[in-house]
Amino acid sequence: MGLSGTAELSGWLAGLGHSPSLIRAYWEKSKGCLFGDVLPRALKETVVAVVARETAAENSGTGGAHAVPQTERALTERDPASIPDPESGVPLSHADRIAVDFAARVARDPNAGSDDDFIALRDAGFDDAQINELLSVIDLALMFATTPAR
Repeated sequence: MGLSGTAELSGWLAGLGHSPSLIRAYWEKSKGCLFGDVLPRALKETVVAVVARETAAENSGTGGAHAVPQTERALTERDPASIPDPESGVPLSHADRIAVDFAARVARDPNAGSDDDFIALRDAGFDDAQINELLSVIDLALMFATTPAR
């Protein structure tokens, strides 16, 4: 078993096998983002999936999904790439939809986040700590998407 109970080590982490200090740094960053207790785990998993889809990174479609231990049964039964699609049938609350749409825009263009996005997140009920954790998860997912495969 590999990282997070998966059958194999994800490509982005395995590609760092030559550097124990980088592996530790990436793992600590991953733990800090994914195991924080401010946002629900299912939303974090969805954000990782949407960033993987939006960046269309070769290793993020599996690397990101493998790196996130899936705890929500509804999410494990679906193709992770379809989760962010409003037509997928995956139920998302209004607040989660706002967060997922924001993650998709930022994944396509890191400069796309605007004051209006942050107002929309706050209007949807996100506080500063939740917004900061959301940004951290998006950043982590972008790291998964941009780290070269081994």
